[in-house]
Amino acid sequence: MRSMGQKKGRYYEQYQVEDVLTFFSGQLVLARSPGGTQVYLQEVKLNRELPPGSKEMLLGFQNENLAPILDVIEERGRIILVHPTLEGEPLSLLVPPRQGLDPTEALLVFRNLLRTAIQLSKLPLPLFTTLDPRNIIIEDNRPFVLFISFHRFSRNQAEKWRYLLYFLLTGYRLETPIQDIESDEKVRDLSSEWKRLLIRSMDPKETMESVLEEADRLELPKFRSKKEEIGKHRRWIYSAAIVVLAVTIGVFWGSWIFDTDAGSSRSKEEQFEQSGEAVRFDSIRFKKEQIETLPLSMEGSFRVFGELKWTGDQPFSLFLESENIDSRFGFRLDQKGRLTLFQRINGETFDVAQSGTFRIQPDESYRMELLYIPRQPFRVSVTEKKTGKKWIAVGNVPIDSTYQMNLKGDSGTFVRNPGMIKVGEESGAIERWMNNHPWLLVNGAGVVEEHNLLLDGDGRVHLRKGNSSFAFKRSSGYAGQPLQMELESTDGSRFIFHWNRDGKMELSRMDEGGESLGVNWVGSSWNPDQETRVSVASESREFTVEMEQGGDQRKVKAQLDNPVSIRRISIVSSSDLQLREP
Repeated sequence: MRSMGQKKGRYYEQYQVEDVLTFFSGQLVLARSPGGTQVYLQEVKLNRELPPGSKEMLLGFQNENLAPILDVIEERGRIILVHPTLEGEPLSLLVPPRQGLDPTEALLVFRNLLRTAIQLSKLPLPLFTTLDPRNIIIEDNRPFVLFISFHRFSRNQAEKWRYLLYFLLTGYRLETPIQDIESDEKVRDLSSEWKRLLIRSMDPKETMESVLEEADRLELPKFRSKKEEIGKHRRWIYSAAIVVLAVTIGVFWGSWIFDTDAGSSRSKEEQFEQSGEAVRFDSIRFKKEQIETLPLSMEGSFRVFGELKWTGDQPFSLFLESENIDSRFGFRLDQKGRLTLFQRINGETFDVAQSGTFRIQPDESYRMELLYIPRQPFRVSVTEKKTGKKWIAVGNVPIDSTYQMNLKGDSGTFVRNPGMIKVGEESGAIERWMNNHPWLLVNGAGVVEEHNLLLDGDGRVHLRKGNSSFAFKRSSGYAGQPLQMELESTDGSRFIFHWNRDGKMELSRMDEGGESLGVNWVGSSWNPDQETRVSVASESREFTVEMEQGGDQRKVKAQLDNPVSIRRISIVSSSDLQLREP
């Protein structure tokens, strides 16, 4: 998504807007800086100008439960806070209904968030937030407050913190205090000290500071890890969804089937097929230009699939379409076998990514998949069954909705057994989409083959957590920039590594000043079509980027004032780049 309307302001000149994510309390703009860095932009309205030093105060403020602020853009009547992208999930979706989190995990989250809200309000220039679960996301087991403001939230939102602990323990969101806190079995099993804390937190006479003091005194019992809790929750959602899906289909839908040969629908009761956890339909042989809509709707996380056999010279598309809003996304195939990711919203269609050298060949079989996870970019893959070569592409974040699968084809096109399946473990589904490679495509398109990933033009790849090395090469005769990486530390500091076409390798900070931290030179000895190994290492106040090709090694070292631990490594490329597992 490129155009979001005409808005005045300096940050729309600096940043390329890609999407707008709407939450209950505001919006985050997903954008890219001139250097290609993907960021979130948050607008904070002002009634009067900020006092001198406010920008420096915001940039220097560090809190482990607040999204880092990379830059502050001052405009008339507002400021724009620039945040790194966060890949967490809303707390409101992670806490199992009627079950809640383990008490110790709940208490740790509660303490951290109260302490963060208090610290914000005590700044020389006070900041306010709401501890509504919808304003909190969890990334890497750490809670982050999403929206902040220089103005107090409404009284209703400001008081949400009083019901946060009860929600974490039970999964129920309250709007007013309850008289009998032991009405929930999870609460009845708690000690008297825990029950007293719950009562005090709901008492309007108690301050946030006094409740935090009580929470800090509370002894932590033994607990399961958050990973176990969330995994258990997702298994519960998955099982429940399948049961509901089966009952709903059996009672209301029966079966709608496209006849393979005749192209007509047979008896619903006779033809409906549910194989395991996937809902499959009969094959479709297109006799003329037409759209076939599968008679099943899904919400939440799911993927759609089918096997395509294309005769050539005819367009084809697979897409999801919302039942109640103007939202459509998927991919299309042109007459020459080229693939394009597209997205339609509010009457406007955007092309998001295209295939490069990968082409669909006539009369060959291809496995198609489209993965939809709410509040994440949609993902597509097309795999050639004979060779296993797999084209993958990442779209924008669609609007949350209930979607149906659609297939648009013309005479001669054949789709075998299209279907839909609920996704229970989202991270596992994404790993399978990436063929379990040690990296993740987060922007653009590419081809996965055995242990290689070939980026098609503009693209961005994250190394998976725990991986700090990879190998790459370019095409023969390549004369552009060999490599660009962006690195983020656990404290939110961001760095950029450039290996320029003139042979200069430089490591710098990603901020307004762009302070250079280390330089080295390769010269003209680098061979683009020979494999180059890259590794990143951090130790105390030093981290190193090392290159090695054919026994020739080069290092760039950065010495910092504070200890650094690199948590994310991103590879950015504007032209074809082949990555290989180390």
